[in-house]
Amino acid sequence: MALIGGILSFRNAIQPHDLEELLKRFSILPKDNGAEYETRVWSGPLGCLTAKHKPSAPTQLDYRRDGQWSRLTLGYHDLSFSETTGDGQSHDLPGRIEQSEGEFVCLLMDHETGTVHIINDRFAARPFFLHISPEQIAFSSNLLFLTALAKIAPQPDPLGWMEILTFGHTLDQATTVRGITRIRPGSHITIDAVGIHEKQYWRLRHEPQEDLDPKAFAQETFAAFSEGVAWRARMLGKCFISLSGGLDSRLVAGAAPKDADYFFFTFSNAVGGGETAQVSAARQVAKILGREHQVRAFAPAEFSREADLLIRLTGGMVPLQHPVKNLQSIHEMKQHTGVKLGGGAGDVLAGDFAFYSIHNINPRLTAMQVEKFIGIRRMQTARTLAKIFRRDFVRELYPLADRAMHETFAPLSGPTAAHRTTAWAMTIEETGTTFLGPIHNHPEVHEARPHLGYRFTEHLLRLPAKWIYRKNFYQYMIWLCLPELRSVPYANIGRPLDGILHEWRPSARKRICGRIENLLPTVPLERLRRAMARSRMVGSFEYDLMRSDPNLTTDIREAVASYPELRRIVDPAGCERFLTEFAAGQLHTKSRASEAELIGPLATLAYWHRYFSAGTI
Repeated sequence: MALIGGILSFRNAIQPHDLEELLKRFSILPKDNGAEYETRVWSGPLGCLTAKHKPSAPTQLDYRRDGQWSRLTLGYHDLSFSETTGDGQSHDLPGRIEQSEGEFVCLLMDHETGTVHIINDRFAARPFFLHISPEQIAFSSNLLFLTALAKIAPQPDPLGWMEILTFGHTLDQATTVRGITRIRPGSHITIDAVGIHEKQYWRLRHEPQEDLDPKAFAQETFAAFSEGVAWRARMLGKCFISLSGGLDSRLVAGAAPKDADYFFFTFSNAVGGGETAQVSAARQVAKILGREHQVRAFAPAEFSREADLLIRLTGGMVPLQHPVKNLQSIHEMKQHTGVKLGGGAGDVLAGDFAFYSIHNINPRLTAMQVEKFIGIRRMQTARTLAKIFRRDFVRELYPLADRAMHETFAPLSGPTAAHRTTAWAMTIEETGTTFLGPIHNHPEVHEARPHLGYRFTEHLLRLPAKWIYRKNFYQYMIWLCLPELRSVPYANIGRPLDGILHEWRPSARKRICGRIENLLPTVPLERLRRAMARSRMVGSFEYDLMRSDPNLTTDIREAVASYPELRRIVDPAGCERFLTEFAAGQLHTKSRASEAELIGPLATLAYWHRYFSAGTI
């Protein structure tokens, strides 16, 4: 994509020339060739807007002057504008942006007053960051550039890192850098001579309807999804559709317009040259739909070798064991047109996070089930973390991270845990993981996600709990509306969809157990479940990837020895024991997957310090 940002000062005038020089010096990628980029600075009464992109790449960057407004957009939306005020509506441009659909963050500067508006889409699909001080307000789509723009010496945000260690990602507006925040979904931020004002013009709200006709509503929902796919496919032009054996990509592939210019692409991570169930199902889908299908073997790179690039592209906001896999996708995108139509955030609103218990559909057990969900999402215990990290760090911040997690549920609506955990996953999990991946800041590629279509998501917000549970309605809709693909197995379960909209009801035994559990303290119950859980010695791609990297533990040791700021978080002796035991294959958690969620954030924290010690330019 591209880099956009800006800075407004309440005291000293901003010098456009200085910003231009900063943009030219800042490297988005390691060993960047500055001659390949175009940099722009637009001045106003209070400050400047900035942008940097590669003209030769599909950047999704647009700048227009609409009368009194300068408008800078990263991403895309469904509004069209004239170059002048001839449309007669430029006076309400901020309101029109709020009403637009897409995946974007838009910066508007009023040249009469100097006021700047920052408006993003409903789901914050294009992450954006703020740094506020008494003297100035700086903002950017690139976290690392923002530290340079605001002229701050980056310091780790302790609570942000504890949230990553505990829950796998930061929560709400937290980031990895002290003093920098991330804007929420559906935000409209206004910065003027008085200061900064923030509102959420849209909030995700479930409004379930129990009387929906399954067949008719499935056809309506599929039609809404198809409209979103068609618009995005034609807007992108030639692209590829990521195709796996799962349902999200199958829905995109089946709904994509036949006259659009795309082919299917699948990664294979088979060991020993065999074909996985995912690849087999993808091949069947492509054959039935009659489209070109390319399959590539996943060639994992050494984790440590890609660390600097990943820190540059993610700011450490996502533990690096996850985005390292995205680099293969970026490589393939660059080999073609640099554009992908993907299934990101696909089945989240359809119920992907509402699998755990039939009690999730019972409105009387909502509080208990939300608490159980938080326990499931809690990846590490305080005791485990205290073996590696300083005990005062864990003792002080572990409870704060837990409180922050509970607070993320406060504004969420819905009568059942199925609704609230689904809303949490869309507004907190996806904005803290999927949307922060390396594609967002990479200057040579971009993507679009049809599952974020507004009409489609509005339909999903009407689902009753029993249709959300186990992706009940989602699977039924795909079976009903894509009859040509009914014979293809759903790779995750090893068989085709059954075409049944299940009438989920808890058994008598489940109802009795639920009532008893609801009377007992939830936290002790969760501790008991953890203690009784069996170790699952199943494979983990991320764990194996990090275990096989010969430089990973060496790099972590060197970082701990080199950076005093890191030693305020990590206990050197405990970390050394952990790394020795990790190299020997000893687990400190219940599974290899959980162990990956322990070593991954530790490595990310180490590489984050190494990167910033060398400067962000």
